[in-house]
Amino acid sequence: MRGIGFSHRSASRRGAIFIQGFIFALLLAVASLTVEAQTPKPVQPEGYGSSSNPYKIKAAENLLWMSQNAAFLGGQYFSVTEDIDASATESWESGKGFPPIGSEGGKFGGYVFGNGKKIIGLKINRPGSAHVGLFGYADGAVFDNLRLESPEIEGGGWTGGLVGYLNNGQVNGCSVSGSASIRGGDYVGALTGAAYKGVFTWCYAVAQVNGQNYVGGLIGMNSGDAQLSGCYTMGNVTGSALYVGGLSGWSAGAVSACYSTAVVRGYDRVGGLIGQNSKAVNASYAVGYVVGVDKYKGGLVGYGSITLSDSYWDRQTSGQQSSAGSQSSFGLTTAQMKSRSSYWGWNFSNFWDMHPQINSGYPFMRSLVPYQTSTIPPAWEYTLSNGRLRMTWAVAPDVWLERSERLESGWERVPESELKESEGYYTLSVSYIQQPIKRQYYRLAREVLVQPVDGEAKGSEQEP
Repeated sequence: MRGIGFSHRSASRRGAIFIQGFIFALLLAVASLTVEAQTPKPVQPEGYGSSSNPYKIKAAENLLWMSQNAAFLGGQYFSVTEDIDASATESWESGKGFPPIGSEGGKFGGYVFGNGKKIIGLKINRPGSAHVGLFGYADGAVFDNLRLESPEIEGGGWTGGLVGYLNNGQVNGCSVSGSASIRGGDYVGALTGAAYKGVFTWCYAVAQVNGQNYVGGLIGMNSGDAQLSGCYTMGNVTGSALYVGGLSGWSAGAVSACYSTAVVRGYDRVGGLIGQNSKAVNASYAVGYVVGVDKYKGGLVGYGSITLSDSYWDRQTSGQQSSAGSQSSFGLTTAQMKSRSSYWGWNFSNFWDMHPQINSGYPFMRSLVPYQTSTIPPAWEYTLSNGRLRMTWAVAPDVWLERSERLESGWERVPESELKESEGYYTLSVSYIQQPIKRQYYRLAREVLVQPVDGEAKGSEQEP
């Protein structure tokens, strides 16, 4: 295999060594443990809810307080000040998980500023319940720069990772990613189940999304002229019935400068970007594989008569030779999709960019580098919580995970059969609850070549 950014020389001139330039994660010796998690008491956050002194959200208990007081928090300001481990929510309320913030009878109308912080491992298990997500029902709310990492959410109608139903709100710079799973009935999206009016900008989702009707990789349905711009999606989107799209299941709002690489499967009105649309689509594209059972399916849009301007789909990767609301000339080959000259009128000076090692060579937004390749070399993250060690790192050639009972020697490669691969990342999860006492070390390793010695030319040995 090729190395990662390293020049190759003859093996006779130098040998291979392992570089362990990565963090060591220690699985500490643990005796038999039991974890009895239950719903904690809500904790009112510090602050007064004003713009100058917002409520400071730093723990899952603060989110629980918001849930129990959602109807009284209209116009209040919230600032997420730390990453929050929400994995313990799995056992809350006898296994129902986190109670969504806001309901149809008590809508949330506050202003939430995430500051780029993550809510990690949120669990909601409420199949059949309407308005499910971190926020269940929001009216006039603003969500800014808030990230959900690896949520597992199941609900009924109007289910989303961030918010189930949003009326007349704004969502900017928010994301759902990691090993994210969002499941529901009608109106299901990785970020939002459905939105009426409002604006979505600079958002992305990398998730497994499943539903029935109105299912989208970012939003199930954006109606009432809810606009999407500067957004992208990756992962898998599956709907058992109508209106399924990589970005939106049904779009009744303008879409501009968006793209999807998600695999999309549905019954009818299925599209790589949008299942059905009734508003303009501009400067957008889709490349994911599209599967539809009935007649209305398309590489970009499944059904709709609205003209698409400067928007494209990959005929080869999508498996679709046509798209609704477009001309066949907008369907390109994979080679054409990876050439700047194919994108007439697109701004590659300061908005779009292309690189063969980023986003598989397809266009991406300069200010929103795709999730899978945002860290090079591959970042390795690990967490220890609730009796589990969980490690995640980017898939790359000549990089693998090793383990040993001693730091000095005895390292062995962890078989790929023990790893979970999803959206360009490997994950290994190890339980240390009720296991025999055993100490394990883990490391990422990669093969590189020794620097030249004794008379060999000493040029630059490593390429950037």
